[in-house]
Formats: sequence, C-alpha cells, structure tokens
Amino acid sequence: PKESPLMSLVSLQNVNGSWALNAALAALLGLTEAEARGKMPAQVSLGTWATVLAVLWLHARAAGQRDEWELLEAKAQGWLRANAEPQLAECVDAANSLLGCSVSPSLFGL
Repeated sequence: PKESPLMSLVSLQNVNGSWALNAALAALLGLTEAEARGKMPAQVSLGTWATVLAVLWLHARAAGQRDEWELLEAKAQGWLRANAEPQLAECVDAANSLLGCSVSPSLFGL
C-alpha cells in the first residue's frame, strides 16, 4: 500500500527535528526541488527553509491529523528556535506564498 503523505513527511524529518530540502520533500510539497529552492529567501539556510515548509504543510494539509504530528512539530519548533535566523518572518511569508496557504507567523513565535 502507498504510504500517506503525512507518514512520508514524518519519515523525512531528521533526528534533530529539522528537514532537509531534497527532491523527496519537494515532491511531497507538490513542487520540484528547483521550485522550492527558487523561492527561498536570501540568507536563509536550506535547513530552516525546508523545516518551515514542512511545518506549514502540516498545518495547511494535515490539520485534521494534528494529534499524530504535534510532537513532530514541537521538535521542529525547538530546532528552529535553537537555529533561529533573523529572516524567519520573511521565510514564513515566502513559504505561505509558495504553498498557497496562510499560516500565521505567530506559530513560530513571531
């Protein structure tokens, strides 16, 4: 049987809570890797960009399964806080635009 998109996303999360921007993550998000990289704000690391994209996807596309990914998100949020970049708000705006969603930046404590 085909793995659910949520389980695919879970399997791509790194042990530290982040995600890497690669072809598998981009495909899950409905993008090519080039499209995902092309919309990444300047001076944002690939890990931050990929992690923000993954967290926004969870809120926009898997909201009904929140109980299944709450801890996954908490780990990602912890990683983002530890590796926070000044451009995080810009990153969230760009990710919302790319994914066609409207998740509030307050989700990231902004």
